[in-house]
Parts: sequence; C-alpha cells; structure tokens
Amino acid sequence: MIFMETSGSIIGGIAEKVTTITVLGIFLNYFMKELKSLQSLREQDKKESDKKFEQIFNRQYEIERQNIEAISRQSDTNLRLTEAINNLSERIENIRD
Repeated sequence: MIFMETSGSIIGGIAEKVTTITVLGIFLNYFMKELKSLQSLREQDKKESDKKFEQIFNRQYEIERQNIEAISRQSDTNLRLTEAINNLSERIENIRD
C-alpha cells in the first residue's frame, strides 16, 4: 500500500512535470512562430521604408540638379547681357567720338 502511494505520487509528480514541460514547449513553439512572423513584417516594413527613402532622396537629388542647371543658365544669361551692355556702351562711346 505504501508502495502504491509512493509510486502514485511519483507518477503524479512525473505527469505534472511532463504536462508543464509540454505546455511550456507548446507556448515556446507558438511564441517562436509569432516572433518569426513579427520579424518578417519588420523586414518588409524596413524594405518599404528604405525604398521610400531612396525615392525621396532621388527626387530631392533631381530637384537640386535642376536648380543647379537653372542657376547655371541664369549665370550664362547674365554674362551675355553684361557683354551686350558693354558692347552697346562701347558703340555709344564710339558714336559720341
């Protein structure tokens, strides 16, 4: 009888531990799947964010390039106008003389 009680408590203790380990294993498995899912979503978000940043950067670069070209054209126009004014000034001086 004592042996039955002892073996029953041993088996009950082992069953409790096996149940605890099984539940922890199931929880760990679920947790790892959720973690992998979140990591995948995070990687997708990062890729999308990087793509948007690159698009914004490229757009900004193009705007800056166009601004530089416009400034260069304006500078060329100013130089031609200055030359034209100087030529007209010389002609006026030559006419006066």
